[in-house]
Amino acid sequence: MAYNTIKNGETIRKLIDYLILGDRKIMVRFDDDQNQFTSRIILARYGEKASPNTEERPELIIDRLDPEEGNALLQSSSRAVVQFSVDNRDYAFESYYIASTDSKFSRLIISFPRFVRVSERRDRERGDLEIPRFVSASFTLKKKGKGRKKFEVDIADYSANGVGLLVTEKDSDLINLLEVGDRLEDLQLYAKWTTANVGGTVVHKTKLGTEGGEETQLVGIRLDDVLE
Repeated sequence: MAYNTIKNGETIRKLIDYLILGDRKIMVRFDDDQNQFTSRIILARYGEKASPNTEERPELIIDRLDPEEGNALLQSSSRAVVQFSVDNRDYAFESYYIASTDSKFSRLIISFPRFVRVSERRDRERGDLEIPRFVSASFTLKKKGKGRKKFEVDIADYSANGVGLLVTEKDSDLINLLEVGDRLEDLQLYAKWTTANVGGTVVHKTKLGTEGGEETQLVGIRLDDVLE
């Protein structure tokens, strides 16, 4: 299978954010072991310091590997290969173990990819369903002392398991109203030819910089049900 290489940092960041938003599974393997281990990327830290004595470097925080023996392999190996699939393409990048988190979940910190290899698009397998192209969303939130307010925002990206809502300065009060862990029970997604009524949970709020002079943020929603 032919592979291309993605070296653009912004493109790689968007790809990683897509994996986090969709709570998508990754596979991890090692050169000296034929087994594959599953995990998920929980958080990307872009240019933050792991400790005061380390250089600034982007890092990924992932769940512990399953089966459990993969965690010892990761810590003892000089190189790991992370693999995943998106939109009928296979992706892979090299990484290495940095540290474990201090949280009660004891998650793992690995290096951010310098580049990502991507295969040519595979033919869609029989039985696969095409998710509608959702472009906008609406929902209501309760404002303190002012009843409920309806918000309408664009959708930046989506998967079968989640959506990324693009919030600009005109809806800046939305950023203050929504917190990670909050529930949206009346989320309506709009495509050109259909709509979907879903519920979901806020899993992250990420600053994307400015667009047309306005500061924008990506609000990631993990959906209760799989989109079809």
